[in-house]
Amino acid sequence: MSLELAGGVAGSRGGVGAMFLTVAALAKKAKSKYILVRMVSAAGTGYCYNIKRARLQEKLVLLKYDPIVNQRVLFTEKRKIRSI
Repeated sequence: MSLELAGGVAGSRGGVGAMFLTVAALAKKAKSKYILVRMVSAAGTGYCYNIKRARLQEKLVLLKYDPIVNQRVLFTEKRKIRSI
């Protein structure tokens, strides 16, 4: 049996369904409204918090409790973990 009789090019899905799969895969996704960020202690203890914030908001700086030094210290945003 030749390739023409078997449905065209080997490995293709053929037909209109394959076209819709590629169009859907190339469509842009909506940007998420929130992101998850890692906050690191300014005391140098290495203690971290993960916090959800708005994607368009400026970088966070918070005063939170660090259990290693048993007091409230400044926590600064270091990196984005993922979109939510």
